[in-house]
Amino acid sequence: MNSTFANVFVSSEEQKAAQADLGEGYFTAPLSETGNAPATHYWSTGFWYDSELDYIVNEATWSKVVKFGDAQAALQSMNLQSVVQIQEESNVILDEAF
Repeated sequence: MNSTFANVFVSSEEQKAAQADLGEGYFTAPLSETGNAPATHYWSTGFWYDSELDYIVNEATWSKVVKFGDAQAALQSMNLQSVVQIQEESNVILDEAF
């Protein structure tokens, strides 16, 4: 099977539809213009089977943008950054039974 490196972007509104078609492992990387939450877009980047790209471009009914080539250049052309999600430390108090 042939494959092609591509960057596929979907809006946050289209994420669930795209995942329903391709699987929950796709479109999990959150993006926004500022790099802050909430995410406005999600993307998947890497090598895609040509049959997958053919489906995405020609048959999928959800809105998407497909960019070929360097991932960083694709992000810049979309004016998007990775959303940095900071997990807060939880203070857990354990009761000890004596």
